[in-house]
Amino acid sequence: MQNRRLYYFLGVLAILPSWYFIDVRININNYEKELKKYLVETKKYSDEEISSIKGKHSKTPAYPVYVKFKDEPSVTYVYSHNGEKWIQLGGARDQYGNLPKYKHDEDTNIIE
Repeated sequence: MQNRRLYYFLGVLAILPSWYFIDVRININNYEKELKKYLVETKKYSDEEISSIKGKHSKTPAYPVYVKFKDEPSVTYVYSHNGEKWIQLGGARDQYGNLPKYKHDEDTNIIE
């Protein structure tokens, strides 16, 4: 009886971390699919224009999604979902303090 409880406890302990990582992966996949739907249906990009969409798990934002377009392979756009809508996060400033303008930049309210 004592061994059975120990095995049960160890089994639960082994399953919990796996469950966390599976849940994170499911969330990332959902965000990738939702962003692709947003880009195709709302922003009117074709599937052929999008090179890659990859989500990650991080602290802030929790699930950023990185997008590359075929006509700008060296530029990575970062999107985040705030619960209501997708937001394209601003990029880094250059050495002169200017925000570079890229082809697929969305018109966002950035504090200058």
